[in-house]
Amino acid sequence: ALSDEAMVQLHGARILVVEDNEMNQELVLELLGKAGIEALLADNGQAALDLLERDGDVDGILMDCQMPVMDGYTAARELRKRREFEQMPIIALTANAMAEDRAKVLEAGMNDHIAKPIDVGQMCATMAHWIHPARRSLASAPGAAPVATASAGPMAPGLGALPGVDDHAGLATCAGDHALYRRMLATFREG
Repeated sequence: ALSDEAMVQLHGARILVVEDNEMNQELVLELLGKAGIEALLADNGQAALDLLERDGDVDGILMDCQMPVMDGYTAARELRKRREFEQMPIIALTANAMAEDRAKVLEAGMNDHIAKPIDVGQMCATMAHWIHPARRSLASAPGAAPVATASAGPMAPGLGALPGVDDHAGLATCAGDHALYRRMLATFREG
């Protein structure tokens, strides 16, 4: 679940999401949107650098590490060389969750690490620790988003059971949003 405090703090933020996987893009953009966060998208590190050259007005960056063209480690190092991005919060968003992976993220100049699969509460808490939106409007900040609870029966009617898929964990990753979870499952099944 999204914490009230993290949602209030992040509401109104403008975040660059650098991610090459379409399912991860959809999931992260949907979760950020629910928290009142505006998200820009780049599908690799070079695309992120190019986008930031044109529009560097962001409050923080969520950076995948393993991408084609330019990986997140290289992109973070390049950003840290630029005066306007020396203090920009850059948070790794990666499946690599071992201690040495975290050390590699920090060595590349990123501030922190969010592991995949995403734990929504942890993602928001980590972002709120580092990202302080310039355009936050407390008057329009959302309250607690209701989190759907798991019900008896299939989580994704019409899709059928998917062997090896943990519906409860998947639904938690989608912040309890059944419609988002069904879309993610359909995309997964088709892929």
